[in-house]
Amino acid sequence: MRQSPDRARRAPPADRVPGSAPRSVSSRAPGRGPRASRGAPRRTQRGVTFLGWLILLVPVAIVVYAGIRLTPMYLNYMRVARSLERLSEQNPDAQSITADALRQSLNKSFDIETIEFPTTKDIDIHRDGEGWVAIADYQDVAPLFGDLSLMVQFHKEVDLP
Repeated sequence: MRQSPDRARRAPPADRVPGSAPRSVSSRAPGRGPRASRGAPRRTQRGVTFLGWLILLVPVAIVVYAGIRLTPMYLNYMRVARSLERLSEQNPDAQSITADALRQSLNKSFDIETIEFPTTKDIDIHRDGEGWVAIADYQDVAPLFGDLSLMVQFHKEVDLP
């Protein structure tokens, strides 16, 4: 078999002396040898480390926990809004109704819905022209952790006929 002119001129590898037996691969130190000196990529770690998972999951866990703390407040607001809407449907005659009668009707609705906050005293019911207006404007606070809390402001206005 004849060698090409390029192969004949090449020098033997640096770690091999002509006439000697080749070294075993296991005798080389990792990252040493002719390949490492040429800038060949080293074997890298694949996947995410434990510290990487912590850095990724801690913010996600805080957001999920905040959502868990906020959910009851929004559900309560939806019950308050539903009670105010029912109040507008129940009282068709706005001329003969009083603010106390509206407040009593709202109090019954709050009892049925088991709404403890805001109370009916916190709901502003006043006459606006020929009709009545009920306004629920309140803030609710949920403790998050330590001295950190979440505060949400709710506003619902309903025109009563």
